[in-house]
Amino acid sequence: MSEQTELSSPPAALDEALRTTARMFEARRVAAPDHVAFRVIEEGPDGAPSSLRDVTTEEFAAQAENAACLLAERGVQPGDRVLIMGRTSFAWAVADFACWYAGAVVVPLYPGSPATRLREAIEVVGAAAVLTEAGDPALTDGVPAGMPRVDLAELAAAPAATERQRSALRERWEAVSPADAATVVMTSGTTGEPRPVLITHANLTGVAQSIGQEYARFLHEGASTVILLPLAHILARGLQLVCVHAGMAITHLDDPSRVLPVLKLAKPTFLVVVPRVLDKVRERMRTLAARAKLGAVMRSAERLAVSRARREQAASGAGSRPASSGSVLATAGTALADRTIYALMRRLFGGRVQVLLSGAAALPAELGLFFQGAGLPVIQGYGLTETTAPAAGQRWGALRAGAVGPPVPGTTIRIAADGEVLVKGPGVCAGYGVDPKHAESATDAEGFFATGDLGRLEDGQLVITGRKKDLITTAYGKTVSPARWQDGMERAPEVEHAMAVGEGRPFLLGVVLLGSAGTGVGAPLEPLGAAPTDLRELSERLGSEVAQPERVRSLLVLRGGIDEDPELVTRTGKLRAGALRERLAELIDAEYARLGAER
Repeated sequence: MSEQTELSSPPAALDEALRTTARMFEARRVAAPDHVAFRVIEEGPDGAPSSLRDVTTEEFAAQAENAACLLAERGVQPGDRVLIMGRTSFAWAVADFACWYAGAVVVPLYPGSPATRLREAIEVVGAAAVLTEAGDPALTDGVPAGMPRVDLAELAAAPAATERQRSALRERWEAVSPADAATVVMTSGTTGEPRPVLITHANLTGVAQSIGQEYARFLHEGASTVILLPLAHILARGLQLVCVHAGMAITHLDDPSRVLPVLKLAKPTFLVVVPRVLDKVRERMRTLAARAKLGAVMRSAERLAVSRARREQAASGAGSRPASSGSVLATAGTALADRTIYALMRRLFGGRVQVLLSGAAALPAELGLFFQGAGLPVIQGYGLTETTAPAAGQRWGALRAGAVGPPVPGTTIRIAADGEVLVKGPGVCAGYGVDPKHAESATDAEGFFATGDLGRLEDGQLVITGRKKDLITTAYGKTVSPARWQDGMERAPEVEHAMAVGEGRPFLLGVVLLGSAGTGVGAPLEPLGAAPTDLRELSERLGSEVAQPERVRSLLVLRGGIDEDPELVTRTGKLRAGALRERLAELIDAEYARLGAER
């Protein structure tokens, strides 16, 4: 295994005429006005998704122009920050591009955010207007009196603009430069107060062009996707711009409970997912198999899929090219698994998915192997808001479990002396703030952004090993990383989250959160008492693989759903470890005291 501390990928050939979002979209509008850019969900009499309405590039451009003129009428000026809060939808996309046509800066906020978060964002960025869904309760207390508010549905249905209005609008977006702010994204605040990350037009369009070229095998005219993530997430926004630029058809999922009928309707060829979605699909398959008395077949199918994917990845040193979607090794065991398990999995995704891209959170190795072996290869990517989403990504010919690939085009990844991952490239943001000229720098003197993640470079790919902030220094002065134990525990099907604690303590204590089965979503966290035998044994096996100071000595197991609690879990499923430690402080102290290790 070669030792590396720095790795770069050559830059893509960028078209400098497409370095602002409006210019990029206008070029697409001229090149393919009649191409289907969006497919909008239409509901039947029962309110369920029943069909898709095609929207061409020209039709979408006209809607965005009309909406931009309406924003101008409501007082939005070039450079103004406009806050958008709503479910992922076609109307959200119209609002996004309307702001760019108007020369404004988009500030996305997650739907359902409380009034306090809305008010905080308005104050931090100095928002000039708020675009949201009618009836949002946060509007009552979160928006200052007199601030323009526009309903997203009203904006998407704005009246046709006059030629004079369109001419004035063109002057606006033509005056925007690549160095100007395109969007200000509030970070999730997993360890502290949210900060405004300033992303320029050059950041967004550079990433869109680079990713579009590097992954042209999947991102091209004739391909399609369903955006499953909230558009407040930079990964979803970046995906939308890449797909528009590449000529893909986009469908938006506005309600996660409707994901299966929407995938059946849209039949996407490419999907970006978070690991939690894949985990839920696997759990769904286990449940269906158990009901059909095929539990043994499912367990065998999982083993066969993982084994097959491992063989594929071992075919060459850095990985291998997976079989095409739907192709399964022709053996008696896999033939049965394909008929009963794998084929159904592929149908759940619409039946046409060629590849899945997993991002926004760490993908457990065996979960990715399972999907690859079932004919749904998973490309792993890595990035942050500050890198405009992708900083590294696996290539089709070199999928490898546990790695996230080489740097994306034009990007350099460096491993610092303490193991922290540093990133330099076209996606690295302009800093923290709302004005590029006065933003607080996010990089060092060489232009590297410190990610806060720990990692290493192996055989030309980045491997993330943990979070720098998760390092624990015990009472004996030993600094340890609990990432391996946490990842291993979270692979257990009944475990939703696992967290090790032990700062200043003589040994590590493992906090394990089980699902909410039988208690209801959002139920209070309740200690089980004694840890289940299987979890104790799993923890002990994981401990046998590391040095003594890194071993978790005891488990504190709790039941109760927290995935709907924004104070404890981010919208992409990441645990807010600091907040959970605070909430469980008394229980943790009591457990250490019980074990005779009171601080």
